[in-house]
Amino acid sequence: MSGSLLPSADASRPHASARLFVALCVGLTLASLCYVLCDAYKWPRLTYFPYENQWAWRRQAPNAAPMLYVGMMLWATLGFIAGLAATWVWFSARRGAPSPAAQRLWGAWALTSVALAGSYFWWNLWPLPT
Repeated sequence: MSGSLLPSADASRPHASARLFVALCVGLTLASLCYVLCDAYKWPRLTYFPYENQWAWRRQAPNAAPMLYVGMMLWATLGFIAGLAATWVWFSARRGAPSPAAQRLWGAWALTSVALAGSYFWWNLWPLPT
């Protein structure tokens, strides 16, 4: 059938999709790690000061109003890109597809890293101000 809705039986397609899945999982894991580490170890972050309408690289906020989120997302984006690129290069040099077990493992790591990052910031909320 020429108008079939089923994908073609291309042998390289499963390898590419498996590589992409693992690369995205590694990128997400490193993004979560960088997002948490930049806060935990006070890495310099791009910070916006809304009252002064200024941007600066700071380790800690000097007052209560700065927006640290932009810098934290920048670190997370850099971690994601580094993980994605490193994994893609690794599998390109290796000329093989990741095994199903490796796919499940990196998928679990990606979900766990997001859960741990969320737990870290949720834990830092306690005790709530009264």
